[in-house]
Amino acid sequence: MLNPKKIEEVAKQLSDNLPSGLKQFAGEFEERSNKCCNNS
Repeated sequence: MLNPKKIEEVAKQLSDNLPSGLKQFAGEFEERSNKCCNNS
């Protein structure tokens, strides 16, 4: 079974190790995705 806390921990570790440009891209992508979902 997948442990939600472990998944969150791994996601945080991956996020912490991403280059800043990729983090910015991911943040913009998430923001745009949320806008699209909210406008539907």
